Amino acid sequence: MKMVKANEPCPCGSGVRFRDCCLPKMMMMGMAQQQEHPSQRRQGQNREMNGKKEDTFSVTRDDIMEASSQEKLAIAEKLVSRNREDEAIEIFEMVLYKKEEDIDNIDLFFRVINYYKRTGNYERALLFCNELIKYDGQKGGKFDQEALGLKGELLINSGQLQEGKSIFLDLIEKYPDNLWNYYNLSNSLVESGFSSEATEYIEKGIALNSADPEKVKVLLRRILSKINSTREE
Repeated sequence: MKMVKANEPCPCGSGVRFRDCCLPKMMMMGMAQQQEHPSQRRQGQNREMNGKKEDTFSVTRDDIMEASSQEKLAIAEKLVSRNREDEAIEIFEMVLYKKEEDIDNIDLFFRVINYYKRTGNYERALLFCNELIKYDGQKGGKFDQEALGLKGELLINSGQLQEGKSIFLDLIEKYPDNLWNYYNLSNSLVESGFSSEATEYIEKGIALNSADPEKVKVLLRRILSKINSTREE
């Protein structure tokens, strides 16, 4: 099965990026990037029910330090698959500090940032987000818009509302037809308890005549519906 990167559309068909949709759930279940077929998971469950012990995976600090970057990544993926994500993230960070050319550092940055975002460590998430922006800029800025949007989300989530909004408003001005900026701004505001401010940007996004998929507007309408239902309660 083809591996889906964090910044690619989620394979579930929601229209949202993998990192903002199913990836966090998969990583919490120890399945990130492994993407097992359901039959494989059932076989594993059956083995547990039959009382058979699964093979344990152990690795020493020396093993990790002596491994090449590619070997480190293989170790990290095994740890993720065993629900030991905190250990895997530490290895991802080791690899990122080297920034070797044959490694997909952009994808690693997004995985590390979203781990810290999901666990509420916004300070560390912002640290790596700033490094991502710098690294991407050196490589031509292909992910500039996405990296800046992620920084805006992190700032809003960490309570720095005006700084986060400022980033999104700059992105909206620069890319007026990109509905994802409206969605990410609105969603971050709602997640952080600023629902009343989110309504303005949701309505603007829905009214926008954009080439973006209609599914993005569907997502915006869902957020608006959630806000309205909360108000009625």
